[in-house]
Amino acid sequence: PTATPTQPTVRTRRFEAGHGQSDSSSPAAAAVERKITKKRSPSTMRSRIAWNAAALALLLIVGAADARIESGRAARDERTLHGDDLDGDGEGGGGGGGGGRNTALTFEDAEEDDRRSRSTGGGGGGAVLTFGVGGGVTDDGALAVAVARKPGKSRLQHALKVARSSGRLNLSDCGLSAPLPDGVFDLRAGVAVDLSMDRGGADVNPWEVRGEESLTVVDFSDNDLSSKSVESSSSSAAAAAAASSKVGGGGGGGSRGENGDDKNDGVLDDRIERYRSVKTLRARRCRLRSIPWETLGTLENLTLLDLGGNGIRYAPLQFLPIGLRELDLSGNRIVSLEGWDDDGSGGGEGASPEIVLPGLTRLDVTDNRLTEFPSGFRLGCLQTVRFGGNNIRSLPPEFVAKICRSVTTLEGPGNGMTIPPDLSTCAELRVVDLCDNKFKTPPRVHEALVRLGLDDNDLRTIGGLFGDDAAAGEAEGEDVERRLRSDLQELRLRRNSLSDLDEPTLRSLTLVSLLDLGENDIPSVPCVLGYLPMLRRMPLDRNPLRGTRLSLAEDTEALKRSLRKRGPPPPGHGYLESDDGTSGDARRNAATDRSVARGAVNESLVGTHTLDLSNKEYAALPGDVLAELRTPGTGERIRALRISHNGLRVLDDEWLAALPNLTRIDAGHNKLEALPTNLGGTPLSRLELNRNWLISEAVGKSALCAGGGASSSALGTRLVHLDLSSNGLEYVPSGIFEALPRLSHLSLSHNRLETLAVSQEDDDGTPTGWRPGFPNLEHLNLSDNRISDLGDLPAILGGCCPKLRSLNLRNNALTSIPPELGLLENLNSLDLRGNPQRKVRPAVLERSCGAVLSYLRSRMDGEVAGRARGRMEE
Repeated sequence: PTATPTQPTVRTRRFEAGHGQSDSSSPAAAAVERKITKKRSPSTMRSRIAWNAAALALLLIVGAADARIESGRAARDERTLHGDDLDGDGEGGGGGGGGGRNTALTFEDAEEDDRRSRSTGGGGGGAVLTFGVGGGVTDDGALAVAVARKPGKSRLQHALKVARSSGRLNLSDCGLSAPLPDGVFDLRAGVAVDLSMDRGGADVNPWEVRGEESLTVVDFSDNDLSSKSVESSSSSAAAAAAASSKVGGGGGGGSRGENGDDKNDGVLDDRIERYRSVKTLRARRCRLRSIPWETLGTLENLTLLDLGGNGIRYAPLQFLPIGLRELDLSGNRIVSLEGWDDDGSGGGEGASPEIVLPGLTRLDVTDNRLTEFPSGFRLGCLQTVRFGGNNIRSLPPEFVAKICRSVTTLEGPGNGMTIPPDLSTCAELRVVDLCDNKFKTPPRVHEALVRLGLDDNDLRTIGGLFGDDAAAGEAEGEDVERRLRSDLQELRLRRNSLSDLDEPTLRSLTLVSLLDLGENDIPSVPCVLGYLPMLRRMPLDRNPLRGTRLSLAEDTEALKRSLRKRGPPPPGHGYLESDDGTSGDARRNAATDRSVARGAVNESLVGTHTLDLSNKEYAALPGDVLAELRTPGTGERIRALRISHNGLRVLDDEWLAALPNLTRIDAGHNKLEALPTNLGGTPLSRLELNRNWLISEAVGKSALCAGGGASSSALGTRLVHLDLSSNGLEYVPSGIFEALPRLSHLSLSHNRLETLAVSQEDDDGTPTGWRPGFPNLEHLNLSDNRISDLGDLPAILGGCCPKLRSLNLRNNALTSIPPELGLLENLNSLDLRGNPQRKVRPAVLERSCGAVLSYLRSRMDGEVAGRARGRMEE
C-alpha cells in the first residue's frame, strides 16, 4: 500500500507483499530501508553472534587469570599467618588437597577431565576453575566454577605490611573472625629478612621492620569476633569444598557467611597486651561481650579506647590506665561502670573501688542501660560527657561537683530524667542537651552557657533557668541595672507545655539568636522579645496564639517590629530602640547618662568581672563609665576589659589607672596608633591589639619593649599572649625580645615585615631583625607578610626557644626554604605553604609536620647539619 498524504513518507517502513520493495518515494526513506534490511540479514546476525561469543570467551579467560592470581595470594597469606609454610616450599597447609599455590586453570576435553582435575591439588584457600571443551565436562554440559577463598586476606596482609613500617595496624572490616590470626600479634612472623650487606631488590629492610610492641594505633572495628563467626566460617568452608569437588578440586578455605544471629558473645583477645606502645585502640561493632579489662590496664600509653557498638554488659573502669583521655562505650548493654563478676565480665557485689582517671577528657556511654554514675569517680579534667539513651533518672550533686570546673559539653537526651540538675556552678559549660526527658521545671545553668536543648520535656515555665539572678533588681528600682545578661545563643524549647514565658528570664537573653518555642501552649508573645537585638529565628508554630496573625508569627523580624509597637523597651542597656526613637539602652556615643554607666559597671562586678564596652562604635571611651570606675573599691575588682570593634584612636592612661588589676585587654578592631604610657604597670597576661593602626616605631616606644621600661615591669613578667596581627609593622622592634621573657604566644601575621635578618637599623641606630629571646615561646605566627629572608631565625628558634611547638610562615615571599628548619624537632605544626620557592614541591609541604621536618633534614649533609647545630648552641 502507498503512503497517505497525512503520513510522513520519510518514516514509511512497509514493504509490498512478495517483492520486498519500499513504497516510499523519497531518497531518504530508501536509505532507511536499506539500513534496516542490512541489519536483519542472516550474515550480519551470524557475525554479531561470533563477535559476542569471542568477547565472552576473552572475559572468561581474563577472569580466570585474575582468580588464579588472587587465590594464589590468599593461599600464601594463609600459610604466612599460621606459620605453616614460611619458606615458600609449597608443603604447608591446604584444606583437602596438596599445598603450595592451590589454584589450577585447565582447558580440557571430556576424555581428560578426571585426570587433569585430580592433578590440580586444590587446597585450603585455593580456587579451581575448569573450562570444558567438548561433551561430558559436567553433568549438564555447562561451565562449572567453584571458588573457596577466605575474604579479606589480601587486605589483611596489606594492613600487616603497612603496620610494619608505619606503626598503625588498621584491620577494620577485614572479614576476621575469632580467634584472631597469630600474625596479628606477631608482626615479624613470616617476614623474610635479608641481612646481607647487598640486599639488592629486597622488599624488607631489617632496620625498618616494626614489631607489635611498637604499634601506636590498632583498629579491629567491623569484624565478627563472636563464637558464632567460627561456626559460620566452618559451614562456609564445607559448602565451598563440596562445590569444588564437583569440578575435580580438593578442599576449600571458605568465606564467613551470614548466620542471621545477632548474639554478642565474643571475647577480645587478651594478647593485646603485646601492644605495649599502643595509644589508640578501637574495636567497634565486633559483637564483643567480654573485655580483658585487667589486660587493658597494663597498656600504660593508651589514650583513646573505643569499644562502641558491641554487647558489653559490665565495664569496670577502675582497671583502665590513668593516662586514658577518651573513652567511647556507646551502643552497648552496660549496666554498671564499676562492677566485676566471677566469669570475668563484671557485675559482682562488694565495695565499689575508686575510679581514678585524672586525664579523661571525653566519656561517651550513650545508648546503654545505666541507671546511675559511679560514686567513686575521680575526674580532674573531664570536658565532654555523653550519656543519652540510658535510664539515668538524675545527676547526683556529687558527680556534678567533680566535673563542674572542666566540663564544657553535657549531653543526656532520652533518659526519662525527672529531677532537673543544678548546673549553675559549671562556669566552663557551653553546650547542654537534655531533650526527651520529663522535666517540669528547667535545670539551673550558668550564665556563660551558649547552647541549651530542652525539647520534648514537660516544662510549664522557664522561670529559674538562671536561678534567682535573672530577677535581681526587680523589687528595687535602683538595682535594675544589675539584671543578669547571659551568653546564651540557642535555646530550644519545642514540644513542651509552656504557657508562661518568664519575662525576667527573657530579658537576660540579649545574645540569643535562636529561640524555638514551637508546639507549646503559649497564648501570647511578650513585648520584650521584640527588643532582643541578636534574635534572628523564633519558631512559634502550633501554639494557641491570640492577637498574632499566623503569617506574622512566621516572620521573626516582622514580629519583632510589631512587638516593639506594643510596649516600651525594658530598662537597662543591650536592647533595641523603639520605633518612636526612645531607647532603654544608651546611645552609641561617649555621652552616656549616669544610670547606664552605673549599670555597665555593676554588671562587670559579677561573674567573670569583665567590663564589656565592645561593639559600641565609640570614638572615645565614655567619661561617665570612667567616673563610676573611680568609685572606691570598684575598679580594683575588674579583671578584664573589652573595647574591641569600636573606632578608638587612643586608650587614655587614666583608664588603666582606674583598672589596676587587669589581666586581659581586648582592644582589637580599632584605630589605635599608640599605647598607654602606664601599660607596663598593668599585670596583663593577655593583650590583643589585632587590626589596629600600630607601626613598629610606636610599639618600640611602648611598654612592650625594653626601651619602654617593660623588662622588670608587671607587664613584662606576666604577659604570655600578645596579638599584634593586622597592623602596620615594618620590622620587629629589637627591644621586644628582652622585655617579654614569659611570652608563649606571639602573632605578627598580616603586617608589612620584609626581612628578619639583622641588617637594618631603627631610628635610634639599634639593629633590627629577629634576635635571641622568648625562652618560653610555644606558638609563633609570621604568616601573610612579605618576608623574603629569615636571617638567623632557624638557629635562634632552635637554640633559644626549646618549647616551640608551632611555626607559621605561610604566604610570604620566601624564594628558598632553609633546610635548618628541619632541626626544630620539637615542632608539632609547621606551615610553609604559599611561598614562591621552587626547590620543595607543594605536595611535600602538604604533608604532616614530622614528614616535612624529615624531608628538610634529608637535604643537609653531615657537615652542614653540624654547623647548624653549632650555630644553635651559640
